[in-house]
Amino acid sequence: MSNHRVEAPFDIGGWHVDGNFQFGPELNYLQVFYYPQDTPVEMGPTQVVPGSHLVKNMARFMGHLTGIRGAVPTTAPAGSIFITAYQIWHRRGAASGQGMRNLLKYFYWRTQPSSRDWVVEEDFDFATVNYGSPIASIVEQFRADIKVAEIFLWLCGRHRDFQNLGGQSLAAARPPRRRPLRTASGALTICTIPPNRPRTPARLSTPRRSTPPGANPHRPAPPRANSHP
Repeated sequence: MSNHRVEAPFDIGGWHVDGNFQFGPELNYLQVFYYPQDTPVEMGPTQVVPGSHLVKNMARFMGHLTGIRGAVPTTAPAGSIFITAYQIWHRRGAASGQGMRNLLKYFYWRTQPSSRDWVVEEDFDFATVNYGSPIASIVEQFRADIKVAEIFLWLCGRHRDFQNLGGQSLAAARPPRRRPLRTASGALTICTIPPNRPRTPARLSTPRRSTPPGANPHRPAPPRANSHP
């Protein structure tokens, strides 16, 4: 656990992501912000960009950024926590008040493999659910939906079923009962949901040459006689 303890007033910080983050669909730990005191905007609460954990970046490439569309301050009363992905974009807000501002940061770690072990809605449909994200306005078209869908499939323990064909692609040829997973626009195929049966890998084989009885199978056959004059 660490404590970002700062005496107010203070200036605004720079946008960054914390070091040693692992960018990808896996979500093996969550970061927690804990405010032990009332933290209104005058006390410079941390500002975060919701959904930015889906956009790979590094602190040294973010120093020139000022205001970011969609950023929000984590204002909260004493005893509040904010649960975030570790690689979320964030910075310290400016404080105009007086006093000490504490922000304790710690982690929750995964202890079991990912699986769909939460309460599941009976009418939930992988193919029609909205995978939209608040980061959609600042990334390339479809990118936010694709990342959300991939993380969700990983959390369900089904990351191997994720497929991004690229562009406004149509569903590729699939075995019966498979359905394409699409973005909210219905234009982009992201994933297919296989039938609930174990997969059997295809077995490759080559035709065998028949060997006469008594012949050595490892000895090359004699050349055929030329029947032409």
